[in-house]
Amino acid sequence: MEAAKKAQEWAASGLSDGQRYADIAQRIKNELGGVTESRAICIARTETARARSNFTQARAQVVGSTHYVWHTVGDNAVRPRHRELDKTVHAWSDPPICDVGAGGTPIRSHPGCVFNCRCWPEPLFYEKDK
Repeated sequence: MEAAKKAQEWAASGLSDGQRYADIAQRIKNELGGVTESRAICIARTETARARSNFTQARAQVVGSTHYVWHTVGDNAVRPRHRELDKTVHAWSDPPICDVGAGGTPIRSHPGCVFNCRCWPEPLFYEKDK
């Protein structure tokens, strides 16, 4: 659990420092020990995307966004469910089911916030009635 917290902290601080997930993966591998390179990359990619998505959500909501458009990178590695979500609109307050966990439990998450997800949210801003 301590390792996960550290990886989250490094990803969040790395976002503000302009670090990429590869830099954070190297730090995970060097400082946490016992982590394979592929696992360090998965953790770093996941935590970096999650930090970026959470930052986007926070900034968007502060200025009045209530919804976003889900976007994928559009390549062959996109998960089938994420492909279905591509270009669909969702409320920040109600993340869609984007995956299935252990025992078939639905996972609700915003883009970029579930393991190894490369999707991202595009905040929507609506003009208020005058």
